[in-house]
Amino acid sequence: MTTAARQFRVAAAQIEAVFYDAQANLARILATIEEAAAGGARLVVFSELALSGYPFHIWALPYGEQVPLITGFYTKAAVEADGPEMESIRACCIKNSIRAVVGFSERDGGSLYMSQWLVGPEGDVVVRRKFRPTSMERIVFGDGDGSDIKVHKTELGNVGVLQCWEHAQSLLKYAMSSQHEEVHCASWPVFPSELPHHSLSRSSNAAVLTAYAVETGTFVVSASSFLSPQNLEKVFGEKEKILSLGGGYTTILDPEGRTLALAEPDKNEIIYAHVDLDACYKARSMLDPTGHYSRTDVFQVHFDMTPRHIINVAGPVSRSSAPASNPPPFRQLRRTMFDQSSVSSASKKKKAVMPEVNGGAKETKHEGDGAEVASVQGTA
Repeated sequence: MTTAARQFRVAAAQIEAVFYDAQANLARILATIEEAAAGGARLVVFSELALSGYPFHIWALPYGEQVPLITGFYTKAAVEADGPEMESIRACCIKNSIRAVVGFSERDGGSLYMSQWLVGPEGDVVVRRKFRPTSMERIVFGDGDGSDIKVHKTELGNVGVLQCWEHAQSLLKYAMSSQHEEVHCASWPVFPSELPHHSLSRSSNAAVLTAYAVETGTFVVSASSFLSPQNLEKVFGEKEKILSLGGGYTTILDPEGRTLALAEPDKNEIIYAHVDLDACYKARSMLDPTGHYSRTDVFQVHFDMTPRHIINVAGPVSRSSAPASNPPPFRQLRRTMFDQSSVSSASKKKKAVMPEVNGGAKETKHEGDGAEVASVQGTA
């Protein structure tokens, strides 16, 4: 990889999703990637579950009424992480020389995960899962693991990706900071104003984002969606509407918490800002919680980055007799980069190690099915 750029333009896309229609949303995402690139952006960030649409019904409807909607979410909105949707986004990023972060509902066997693609201009792809879905989200989605908490070396410096209330997890934020993140990509659904918990509101989460920028000394490029009257009616019908119209909060912050760009709360919009990575180190000269502003004699944090699989198949297994439970090749490589030489599906079979920020490529060993195993002891 060439030397990272120090100054560049970034974008955050506030796009309302078509509920439960991945193909309609894919068309919008591809058009937005092209528009952001035409606007001079080297990076564009989309909202949580941008490809799939967020299942707002989980916060509003009783279980019996949710079952057909959840079933529909499986069949219409969720996609496989290495499917044709990813290939389309990958090809678009290569064509437009841009990096993109796109949220989607990942279907892996019979389970769903709140996942994100980090797709580069040379065809590199990282897939990561939300560490812990929030409250009602756990009706639909499963957990990620420690290998999803990564900062990656890219042509734009050290780039990290999180979703929604992962930003409120203090130790998760600490782990990201310890990897010397410079540009942080944040994906959110909407910011309602009428839920019983004020902590879910726009004002509370604006504070969470500002705290992330200040505490980590990073540029924060944050994208949310919003709710139009049509989609609000589609979700709730005649029932009491516990979410409000609008609710968008798409913003870009500098490493000391200043707002560089802010979208309107109720419209499709792309916002842009200029990034100078030297500003990260100006901020950290004053506040570096995992560096000079830490106390290792008082606090130390254990951080386990080991990928976890429910089934680990040991021993030689022939292709003809491989059990269905054996993780497919993409599952084994979920947190690495694909080969960058081609956009064809054949290139996905070639292993390419994702550069990590803490000193070159991550050291790995292979056990049984070839799954990567790595354990990191992180200290403050």
